[in-house]
Amino acid sequence: MVRSLAAATFEDLESGDTWLDIAGVELKDCVLDLTSYETIEVTESRLVGVRMITAPNTLVTVRDSVLEGCDLSRMRSESVLRSIIQRCKLAGAELVGAVVDVEFVDCSIRMANLAGIQLQRVSFDDCELADVDLFNANLADVAFDGCRISELNLDRATCERVDFRLASQLDFKVAQDLSGCLLTVSQTHELATWLAHQLGASIETGPA
Repeated sequence: MVRSLAAATFEDLESGDTWLDIAGVELKDCVLDLTSYETIEVTESRLVGVRMITAPNTLVTVRDSVLEGCDLSRMRSESVLRSIIQRCKLAGAELVGAVVDVEFVDCSIRMANLAGIQLQRVSFDDCELADVDLFNANLADVAFDGCRISELNLDRATCERVDFRLASQLDFKVAQDLSGCLLTVSQTHELATWLAHQLGASIETGPA
């Protein structure tokens, strides 16, 4: 059964509903326990200060929306399209499918699984990305301006015009191929030891 939030309050929702449409609404400063839903679609809405609690098998789709100051930890998203995600927490989130035409602003993205994802025309501005898994992902026209990046896994990722030049901190966990990535000279100096390890060199740390 499909239920639309635009036509019902959460108190009216039946426990048997499996699909929830959050369409054309504005929600502020609330906790949404959505663990009974298998599919949630957020469309043309604005969520501010919302904590979204979902079940491990719940799939969330966000389209043409603004999410600001929300706790989206452990959320599993099927796609995020043409949206702004600002000052949100995405600890342990899993993003699958596609993220296209999206701005992430001042977000905390920690231990998130983005393996195999398609990131296209995406900007991360002043975000923290810690231990984010982009294994086998496809990145095109992605920028990380002002971001603090640590333990980023780019193993087997395909990159086109991925711009790290304005990142305030940059540290990779695994990245076999950085072709298609833009780095500054100073960043390559900072990554010199890591790059040497990736190429199989033994690093002598003590006196010769």
